[in-house]
Amino acid sequence: MAWLVVSIGVIILILLILALTLWKKKSNIPPDYYTLFVVGLSWFVVGFPMENIALTVIGVLFMIIGLVNKDKWQKNHKTWAHLTPEEKKLKMILMIVLGGLVALGIIFLVLKQNGLI
Repeated sequence: MAWLVVSIGVIILILLILALTLWKKKSNIPPDYYTLFVVGLSWFVVGFPMENIALTVIGVLFMIIGLVNKDKWQKNHKTWAHLTPEEKKLKMILMIVLGGLVALGIIFLVLKQNGLI
């Protein structure tokens, strides 16, 4: 059990260092509040039925931040038509990879619930 706590602490430390280095290289791109709202809505919809309090609360917070800044939704929101071909290709690859990971997660969840693994 102790190794689990230590490994989680190391992961959090690595993520903190990564966040701080990226924060120093901060770009001038403002946040996309529409996407923040949609992500919050998705996390709320997933977290509430699963009774995952943390996911639900974070989803609600993202939705509130997005709604408070609703007047800025069009400022930085890019639709598929506004993307360059390179950005479209990257987003398509990311969607395929994330979709595959979600499918694997569902498969492992079903296998675990049926006692096969």
